[in-house]
Amino acid sequence: FLYFIGVPFVATMGRHNKRRGVIEEDEYLVGPTTNARVWHPGGDIYAEDPQHRNNCSRFVVILISAILILGGIAIAVIGRIEKEKKIFPLCPHCDDLIIVLYIIGACVGVVGLVGLIAAATRVKCLAVVYTVLLVIFTLVLLAGGTAIAIYDSGMRRGDIESLWADAVRDDPQVICDLQDSLECSGFTKCCDLAPPLRAPVAGLAVQPQLAQMLRDASNAPNTTTAAPTVFPTDNTCGITGDEYRRQCSTQCTDSNAQYTDTCSEKAERELKKHVAVVLGAVFGLAVILAATAVASIRMVLKS
Repeated sequence: FLYFIGVPFVATMGRHNKRRGVIEEDEYLVGPTTNARVWHPGGDIYAEDPQHRNNCSRFVVILISAILILGGIAIAVIGRIEKEKKIFPLCPHCDDLIIVLYIIGACVGVVGLVGLIAAATRVKCLAVVYTVLLVIFTLVLLAGGTAIAIYDSGMRRGDIESLWADAVRDDPQVICDLQDSLECSGFTKCCDLAPPLRAPVAGLAVQPQLAQMLRDASNAPNTTTAAPTVFPTDNTCGITGDEYRRQCSTQCTDSNAQYTDTCSEKAERELKKHVAVVLGAVFGLAVILAATAVASIRMVLKS
């Protein structure tokens, strides 16, 4: 009974349109080439759309691609700022880092541009290239983030002290800027070479001119970080000559004389704070890029 009732009903709903060469069902079109059901805003007017795709995914790709382009520019700008103002702590070899930032910024910008063109043209080949690049970026970010997390979990104060010593030797100005920022001097011992304050002893006179003489000598054009030739062993910080060479720069005259707090704990907190920010950014970006890779493929698939 249902068969004899249903077949004539379906037959009346489907009408063959010879001019278009398609079959119209209800208010939808089944295209003979795409098999995609296309709704026309006109209501009872139907048309084929062989380019019909997932617009939501396309908009996601456009948005993320634009953000990647801006992000690439921002990374290059950060490299420029680091070159001029030294914003990274304990970075004695930042010239190499600046070049790396320029390269990363350019690569990110190019990937974003490829994605933008792929989303605008809906060319499947470009979308595949864009997806492959995003997958590579995602894997690199995950590997880099994991390596940073492992290094951070096993980081000891001795490792940070080695970074400090390298900076004192290779780029003393980094130490001066960091000491001014953290309001400290030295790493495990401060760098003030003035004699300690003590009550005068009968027959002996404290010589406060010694510290000033050392500071005046350090202002000379010679920028060596070595300790003074005649090292004052009786100093406020109780620092030895070898410790001074590893932890102190004679260029940092103001912070060396002004601060008696050491920088070990402050530098460790500052470095770990930067690591936490970097890890959050790296893993967050990896998730976004992975989702965008999926959207890139979906935008060229038939609905």
